[in-house]
Amino acid sequence: MSPIEFSVIRSLAVIGGLVLLGLALRRRAIISVGDRPLLSRLVTDVAVPAMILLQLSRQGMGAANLLALGAMLASLLILLVLSWAIGRLLKLSRPQMGSFILVSSFGNAATLGYALVLQTFPNDPRLLSEAALVAGLGSAVPAFVLGMAIAIYYGKGEGGSLRGDLMEIISSPITASLILALIVNWIHPSLEGPLADVLIRLLQVIEDSLTLLVTLAIALMLRPISLRLLGISSLAVIALKLIANPLLTLFFGLNEVLPVEDIEVLMMLAAMPSGAIVALFADRYGCDGALASALVIITFIISLVTLPLVIMLA
Repeated sequence: MSPIEFSVIRSLAVIGGLVLLGLALRRRAIISVGDRPLLSRLVTDVAVPAMILLQLSRQGMGAANLLALGAMLASLLILLVLSWAIGRLLKLSRPQMGSFILVSSFGNAATLGYALVLQTFPNDPRLLSEAALVAGLGSAVPAFVLGMAIAIYYGKGEGGSLRGDLMEIISSPITASLILALIVNWIHPSLEGPLADVLIRLLQVIEDSLTLLVTLAIALMLRPISLRLLGISSLAVIALKLIANPLLTLFFGLNEVLPVEDIEVLMMLAAMPSGAIVALFADRYGCDGALASALVIITFIISLVTLPLVIMLA
């Protein structure tokens, strides 16, 4: 087994182990379904804003990385359109449609993806910087901001108010942290001093809780759902997220004449399984949280096969 394959399996095993821990705690009534709203709020209102502040406030944006970022965002846009069209074809309800679009479009690039790139190119600062930028601005931020908007739109139902939805997005801690992080990056990109060290350490501690909170919430969201719905949705999500997404980044990377190593980084980030955080958005804002959480777990399992294939292709 290569070091890269071991890194992937280890990371996925940790996620799976935490979900199993959550199921065990649920079975022993240490946590219950009633705790789900609290966990969701802790994720969306505390842990995710801390991650945004920590990552973006110190993330530089060199012109050399903008083409790679553009390829990632273009692939995301196509995935959003394709997942919406397939969801309409499958005649999914609004809550199911919201969950399907979220899981099909947004991946785990900022955590698992960056860790894989770090394992592959440990001595290449340029590629690591590019991976951090693309994973952050091309995957994590769209998942946090656009993903939240999609979850609110489809979760509110036909009676939802566009003005009310926009106000909820604008006033959310995620949006506030994004704006603050960009301001800090623009005014003072390198934070130094004792107070900055304490603040950064505080944000790191909060960010470290994200994976645990998300996996526990997913364990509470799991429930029996239609096998027919799960089977059809799973095939579509696997085709879109795990196969089409890396191929799209390959296409855009070749058309933008990116170096081979940059294309490899893009394909690794794009081949990540669905982001667990979007299942939390789906659940909190009224989409089908059970469907989203089940699809996220399925993409993690199937990625054990697809990820090595993508790495070989790259």
